[in-house]
Parts: sequence; C-alpha cells; structure tokens
Amino acid sequence: MDNISNQFSQILGGYLPHLVGALAILVLGWLAARLVAAIVCGVLRRTNLDNKLAYWIMGETLAVEAGVARELREWV
Repeated sequence: MDNISNQFSQILGGYLPHLVGALAILVLGWLAARLVAAIVCGVLRRTNLDNKLAYWIMGETLAVEAGVARELREWV
C-alpha cells in the first residue's frame, strides 16, 4: 500500500507545477479579458464613434455600447 501511495505522490508531484501554472494562466487570462471588456465599454460610452458607425451602416442611431457591453460580458 505504501508503494502505491509513493508512486501516486511522485506522479502527482510531477504534474502539480504544470497544473498550477495552467490554472494561473487561465485565471490571469480571464481577468485580462474582463479588463479589456470594461475598457472597451467605457471607451464606447465616452465616444460617438460607435453611434456614427451604426448610423452609417443601419441608417439609424442605436445604443451600440449597451449591446457590445452585454456581449462582452457574456463572452468573458
């Protein structure tokens, strides 16, 4: 029984640093995506560029920043 537990701890010990590193990359990437989404939403609220593009494409003014913000939040 001790032999099995020693083998298990050796195998787990070899993969644990990679698992922790992958988890850290996942969490940091998610946080970075949330930050970028918040920045994009803030920029869209402060400018009229999105409204001008919507008017140019659709022929009417739309609340683009609300839709983009919602999509970014769902995506992230």
